[in-house]
Amino acid sequence: MIKGRTGKSVRQTGKRKPAAKKQANRRTKPSPERLRSHSTAKKLSAMERAERQKKQRWQQIRKALLLLAVFFGLSAALLGIKVLFFRAEPEAPAPLPVQEPAAEPVPQLPETPEPEPPAPALPSGEPDPQPAQPAAGIPDDPQQPETTAESAGIPPGSGTLCFVFDDAGHNLFHLEPFLRLPFPCTIAVLPALPHSAECAENIRAAGKEAILHQPMQALNPQMDPGPGAILPDMQAEDIRMLVAANLDAVGPVSGMNNHEGSRITADRAAMDAVFDVLEARGLYFLDSRTNAETAVPEAAAGRRIPVFSRSVFLDNSQEEAEILQAVRKGAQIAAQNGYAVLIGHVWSEHLAEILTGVYPALVRAGYTVSELADLRVRTQEEDGR
Repeated sequence: MIKGRTGKSVRQTGKRKPAAKKQANRRTKPSPERLRSHSTAKKLSAMERAERQKKQRWQQIRKALLLLAVFFGLSAALLGIKVLFFRAEPEAPAPLPVQEPAAEPVPQLPETPEPEPPAPALPSGEPDPQPAQPAAGIPDDPQQPETTAESAGIPPGSGTLCFVFDDAGHNLFHLEPFLRLPFPCTIAVLPALPHSAECAENIRAAGKEAILHQPMQALNPQMDPGPGAILPDMQAEDIRMLVAANLDAVGPVSGMNNHEGSRITADRAAMDAVFDVLEARGLYFLDSRTNAETAVPEAAAGRRIPVFSRSVFLDNSQEEAEILQAVRKGAQIAAQNGYAVLIGHVWSEHLAEILTGVYPALVRAGYTVSELADLRVRTQEEDGR
């Protein structure tokens, strides 16, 4: 017997615990079935979380790939626009004053003001202030159809014409028509431009002669000769290092001519430094004659440096009649002196086409066309004899 809370005696009956205690025990000690169910739910929940994390990672990867695709697409579009811009509008060097030299010996004449360039988008070439005089025409060949070039009246002769084309290096498409010319020629490449090295390689691959078109300061200090230029007040050692570096960048080449340079070519000390490098490398020099007061003959005296001088500019005008007149004048000089150097520019729109047309007439008139390197060998052999 035991006493209850009311004080009355209560008999122990041995019955089971009350239902409340049974429910409490059930909560504290779950059955095996509940344990198994609880474990499976946890596993399923973990799998769902892993699946969600996997999907999130794939979504992040797809976003990253999409961003990369957009980035490269924009880069390619900008590069295409840049290429089209530079092909359409190559940077043009500044125009130059020049005096056309007379037959040897060259008289010392003052420089003349430069005319307007042929087109705003093109670099201006050095002017040829003395117009060529018309030459007597040659009889028409009845077996050959008459062409515009043949009607130019090329005088008969036996001289050599050397065609030199300046200002290569700005782009490739201006150069291409001159690489297809049906005769040998010399092409001068500007240094330190985006396409300088590639232009020089293409010239050599096409079987043409490549030379360095060395920028030099003009008398007008406002004219920018471009990168890699010889400037006033540069020390002799600095000039030698600059010229050597430009030759290495464009080379191998057989010679060099000046781009602008009406001030530098008249500076004996500067030209002495230039000729130090050319003599050491066995290269020749072509004086573009942008200044009648040139110091090139004096600087080359006593050196083992072949020196040539420009006879005529081809493209002071872009008109076909004027270009053919310049060719005729070059032929007259070649007939008198044995050879003539005719300088044009690769940016001239129709120059290559016009020269291709006039070439057969030159051959029929008795002239030969040669690179400057071949002319150098021939003149050295004649001097030796």
